[in-house]
Amino acid sequence: MIFRVFRANNCVWKNGQRSGGRTAKDGSILLSRSEAFKMSFVGKWFGFGKDPQFDDGIRAYEKGDFATALVKFRETIAEGKDVSTKERAKSYMAGCLGKLANDAISKREFDDAKDFLSQATELRPGFADLWQLRSRVHFILGETELAQEAIDEALRINPGYTAGLFMSGLIAYKEGNREDGFAAMAQAVHSDQRLDGAEWKAGEKYHSDSDFSEALEEFKQVKPAASNVSDLIAAGDALAKDGTWIQARDVYLQALEIAPNFADVLCRYGQSLFELNEVEQAEKQFSKACEVNPNFAEARALRGVALRRLGCEEEAVEAFKECLKIDPNHPIAMTEVQYRRA
Repeated sequence: MIFRVFRANNCVWKNGQRSGGRTAKDGSILLSRSEAFKMSFVGKWFGFGKDPQFDDGIRAYEKGDFATALVKFRETIAEGKDVSTKERAKSYMAGCLGKLANDAISKREFDDAKDFLSQATELRPGFADLWQLRSRVHFILGETELAQEAIDEALRINPGYTAGLFMSGLIAYKEGNREDGFAAMAQAVHSDQRLDGAEWKAGEKYHSDSDFSEALEEFKQVKPAASNVSDLIAAGDALAKDGTWIQARDVYLQALEIAPNFADVLCRYGQSLFELNEVEQAEKQFSKACEVNPNFAEARALRGVALRRLGCEEEAVEAFKECLKIDPNHPIAMTEVQYRRA
């Protein structure tokens, strides 16, 4: 069984309660290094063990059964009690819809793909990869204006997103703005060598020979190797569960490159930094998450923990109070706010 655990200073939480070790004068609980490692704050903060539908959804997602996972995550969102788990379910649900859209594209069921991606971008409008895929579907369907709107949104989220830059160039090229379109695509290829395959080389040659129609057909075949945010989140969570925090940190950072202003990913990244004892940097990530989503109770609780570790007691208590205004039953904030360190 996976328990909800959290470590703040020498304090460890299990299922919302302080647990394990011996009690110090300040009321915190002291653990050995091995105990602390085993009970680091992974567990239920990441959503595991709080909601049976969510757990079933995760298992289905990991098996690649995205249709079943989608149903389970919908149930969590509709019926779940824990706010943070419901938010995580939305991210995984968006990921399922993206996977189902890719499957529909491979079957040339483009209208179904468009519907899946419309739902996905509504759930998680901050995921640039979903907007890029949605743009590609609109492009295939000949809906150029919608394709442009979708890719503009992807690049608004992340101006340096190479998959988005390539798609933007492809649209421009198709619409007759060949030089600017080619320049944008070439910039993307220069930034991401994975795009520099046979299709790009063939298209580049046709373009230089002024055979623009053949060039366009080749450029259409270039498939940006865009990482999926939801896949990266799932991979990071699995690493976090195993306690491999350096790798988890790196994966969450990759996710932030695609969704730089997504509070849930910022918090995950902050947690990995916290576990690596980079507390000041962790607090910055939690603070940014609070700015992005002022109603994200978990971000405020985590910020309070980081501030307390940094010795900023007044700010920490205020962060816990702010958390409780949003979620009066938040287990960490409820207990932490009751005692003040000297």
